[in-house]
Amino acid sequence: MAHSVAQEGSDVPTELVGSGWFWLHNAPKWHYFLANGNSLCGRWMTFGRAFEQGNDGSPDNCAACRKKLEKIKAKTALPETQPETPSQSRKGE
Repeated sequence: MAHSVAQEGSDVPTELVGSGWFWLHNAPKWHYFLANGNSLCGRWMTFGRAFEQGNDGSPDNCAACRKKLEKIKAKTALPETQPETPSQSRKGE
């Protein structure tokens, strides 16, 4: 399954632009690499640029990379706004 690479202008956090999952031949799992070539878990480095997006929950992915990626995405996600219900409106107006 082909995945796209994170690019500017998409709804990807800026620190994840040009990053994604990559499998090294000497690594047992897929790791999430930033644009600078360092993995999120800090154990690997690559000069490759064929990073894949998506499939974040795969059991083939490094657990440490996955957890750090989830934290980055949660930190940069905009909170969903919910419509105000009448019981939440200000009293006396």
